[in-house]
Amino acid sequence: MITVNRRIEGGDFGSAGSATRVLKDQLRMAGVPVDTLRRVMIASYEAEMNVVIHARRGTLWARIDGERLDLEVIDDGPGIPDIELALREGWSTASDEARRMGFGAGMGLPNIRRNSDRFEIDSEVGRGTRVRSTILLPGRSGGAPIPDDPEAPAPVPEIRADRCRACHACLAACPTAALRVREAGPRLLDSRCIGCTACAASCPDRVFGIGGSDARDLDGTGSALVVPRGFLASFAAAPSAVLSALSGLGFSEVRITEEWERALRLEALDRASRGDGPLVAPSCPAIVALVEARFLSLLRNMALLASPIAAAAAGFPLHRLVVVPACPAQREAVRRESRAGRVAVVAPTDLAAAVQPLLAGGSAGSAAAADRTATAVAEPEPDGVLRVTGLRHAVRVLELAEAGALPGVRLLELFACDRGCAGSPYLGVDPFVAGLRLALEGPAPAREGSGAAAAVGRRLPPSPRAGARLDPDMTTAIGMLGAIDEAARSLPGRDCGSCGAPTCAAFAEDLVLGRAGASDCPHRTRPLGGTKP
Repeated sequence: MITVNRRIEGGDFGSAGSATRVLKDQLRMAGVPVDTLRRVMIASYEAEMNVVIHARRGTLWARIDGERLDLEVIDDGPGIPDIELALREGWSTASDEARRMGFGAGMGLPNIRRNSDRFEIDSEVGRGTRVRSTILLPGRSGGAPIPDDPEAPAPVPEIRADRCRACHACLAACPTAALRVREAGPRLLDSRCIGCTACAASCPDRVFGIGGSDARDLDGTGSALVVPRGFLASFAAAPSAVLSALSGLGFSEVRITEEWERALRLEALDRASRGDGPLVAPSCPAIVALVEARFLSLLRNMALLASPIAAAAAGFPLHRLVVVPACPAQREAVRRESRAGRVAVVAPTDLAAAVQPLLAGGSAGSAAAADRTATAVAEPEPDGVLRVTGLRHAVRVLELAEAGALPGVRLLELFACDRGCAGSPYLGVDPFVAGLRLALEGPAPAREGSGAAAAVGRRLPPSPRAGARLDPDMTTAIGMLGAIDEAARSLPGRDCGSCGAPTCAAFAEDLVLGRAGASDCPHRTRPLGGTKP
């Protein structure tokens, strides 16, 4: 059995959804089927937001066993004078402040009732409201199967453990609690790593990298090259001079990743107009992996299209292609696209080292290289498209999408890095500086005709990551969660990282799964419970 008990503060819109987030993580790890998880998230989020909007404070209680979830949200707000009226869609007493923030559309209670197998509400004017919801769990081992593809490795970064000073900055930055830092240096839980750049961006010692390149791949003779547009701005020289230098390495054609990003947007927009709810464009493979790891109820919202980097890798079937990824997630997306070796992957730092002497020595190729290169044309955001950059913001938007709280949004374009791929720390330039340099250069016209970038369909739909649940059997997973909860209650709750895990909850999981020992916590004051014998 799993229990959740979380306080909710009225008027605290900044923390709104945090109680639902805790409940969702518990259900995800228990292996609750995706469709059921979506229903729980909507019911829980709407009930939590009712407290935030209308009450002074409240509490969310949840109990989960192998058959059902019971949810109860209690507040000490003003109460509801007419419950029948409050259950009508569109009726609301939300404040102007809440309405300006996009809340209070009058769908809260109707949505809770619609997504519950049993729904009850009691309210007393002047004292508060109690909402009860029961959602049945369909089967002990339900849910989507866990993929097991040995040829699809996790998008983990390369780790230089000898550089690590155990500052623990990466522990707090990782969005999926995939990192541990103990005596041997950083260690990644491969099944949870999404290949984003959060660890690299937080690390002052360059411990994390994309991975080395084969020196032969830097000879571009007869090859096409695809690079992020931000790479062209990572030098003191003008982007056009960098293009010429790339042709000096022998590349017959230089293309920009953002060309395929634009093609993906156009195709995803067309598909979004034919569906319900916001469609999530796979613009960033790290965000796709994040959805597969933490936002399982949004898997059906993912557009069945390849990410721009994978579409680029598929776009040169008759040529050898060299691709420069901006993150480990892009690296693995390219490798999955071509396992036969037609597509080579080169790290941005390695290509930069090869280009720099040509820039300094003035032996770059002709200026005509720029004529063979296309860059994405800047366009205004179409109506209904929400483009979000930066991992923290993307996570928040996904939480709102999961709760059905993004009215009017047809398409989500989410990027883990600030300002998109230009914000990758592996490119070595601040994204705002890169944007300035590229703006001064001016965009080249986008390609048309047979050479134009195009969206590519995805062969397999997205599915839950192996690390999204503790065990394929729900009953076993619930038992493990109970042991983790018992272990967590005997920990100090400091979330200080001294144990090598990002939080006490993560350390409790390590204890139960045998990844750590009780002695790893230097602040324990009593025996740790819930561990394996």
